[in-house]
Formats: sequence, C-alpha cells, structure tokens
Amino acid sequence: MPKLMLVIAHPGDFVWRAAGTIAKHVKQGMGVDILSITTGARGESPKLWTSADVTLDQVVEKRRSEAEAAADILGANLKILGLEDFPLVASEALYGEIAEEMRASQPDVIITHTSKDPSNIDHVVAYEAAVRARMMVTSPGRGLKTIKSPKMVCFEPHFPEQSGFLPNLLIDISDVWDLKRQVIEATPSQSNLWDYYLRLAEQRGSHAGVKYAEAFQRLDSDVRHSFF
Repeated sequence: MPKLMLVIAHPGDFVWRAAGTIAKHVKQGMGVDILSITTGARGESPKLWTSADVTLDQVVEKRRSEAEAAADILGANLKILGLEDFPLVASEALYGEIAEEMRASQPDVIITHTSKDPSNIDHVVAYEAAVRARMMVTSPGRGLKTIKSPKMVCFEPHFPEQSGFLPNLLIDISDVWDLKRQVIEATPSQSNLWDYYLRLAEQRGSHAGVKYAEAFQRLDSDVRHSFF
C-alpha cells in the first residue's frame, strides 16, 4: 500500500495545508507519517503568549498536545523533533535525523513546504532539509541502506503569489471536509488562521470544480506511457 510522509517546520503546518489530503489517504488504508521539526512555540503561537506569566514549556506542551489531537483525528502518525523555531537553524545532524525517519517510513510521496516563502524562513529551511535528506537516503555511496526515491510534492504556502507557488495538483477533499474542519478546530492556538483556510479550501475547490480542495505543486515529472 502506498505511503505518505510529511516533513514540516511547525506542527500546525499539516493542519492548514494538507489535513484533507491526509484524511483521504488514511481513509483509503494508506499510512501517513508526519515529521514536525519544531514545536512552533516561539513564532507560531502568539495567542499563547498573551499571559505575562506563561512559560516556554507550557507553550511547547500546548502546541504538542494540539498537534497530537489533530493527528489522532486523521489517523496519522506524528513525531515532533522539538528543535527551536523562529528561526529554525539547519545542520548536518538535522539532515541525518530526517534521513533516518525517511528510511524508517519508506514513503512513496513526501509532502513539504515550497522552496520560497518570504513570510516564514523556517518553511524554506524545512524544504531544504527534506530535499537534502531525500538525497542522503537514496544515495548508495553513503554506505547506508537506501530506499526508493520518493516523489516530492509541496503544499500551498500562506502567500502563494509571493512564494512562486504553481498549483499543478488539486485534490478533492469534499468527502473528508468534516474531518478537516475538526482538525482545524482542534488547533485553537492559531484560531486566527481558521477563516483564511476555510475560504482557501472553497477557492481551490472552485478551481477544481468541486466543493473543497487542497492545492499542491509536484516537483517530479509525471511519467506515463501516453496521455490516456
């Protein structure tokens, strides 16, 4: 059975941009592994920092519990590495850790961020880390067990025009929309994003001729024997 893996900068990233797609694939019996590099505690949790006496540990725990609840609703496997965010700093150790997770997951498709995102450099760092890790885990010259090279797909960034996002894949999520909405509502620390992503799903749905959809950009060629 095919398998998906998401490599994301912050735990909320899968909620907004790919929850419907995750739900569809889980519903079809496929495994989905989500790897979040950070907890998103410093830069993506402004609502949790409104209290003067809140601690970093409390924010981390809240973001972790929200992400785990969202993943449980979808039936996906979630792992959070727990690195610092804002900014996320990449390293050879991080590339190696992601490569090991890819080796364990053996996904057919990796979903991650776009290579450009002026609004959040953490997303770009996560993209580059995913690309490097895929290269590492598929290179026989490194002396480690390799996996078949997964196809790579980017989900839609928050500012698609500024990020050069070219949606060449739209996935109809109309039949799992209730699940996506549950996942969104399980992330109250970022409730400021709810309306935007609810409207975006409708907009992409109108592009696809369906009620709700999520947009992606494929990075690998689609190899076929013919058009049909």
